[in-house]
Amino acid sequence: MVTIQLDHLIRLLKLAKKSRYSKVVVIHGVGAGVLKSEIRYVLSQTKNCSFCDADYNTYGYGATEVTLWYN
Repeated sequence: MVTIQLDHLIRLLKLAKKSRYSKVVVIHGVGAGVLKSEIRYVLSQTKNCSFCDADYNTYGYGATEVTLWYN
């Protein structure tokens, strides 16, 4: 299941870059943290992006905010 979710994340990032989005919020839920750690690993390997915890008041603990930049 995690593989399917990570494949979806990669497709989302490609679409966001193609559309030149500057920010994307990835909702992964709280759970045991497996999906969150895998998402953050993929993001750490992705060029021209940074990430942090999304706003707690808006998303709670189960979201990561991704910032994309372009040359």
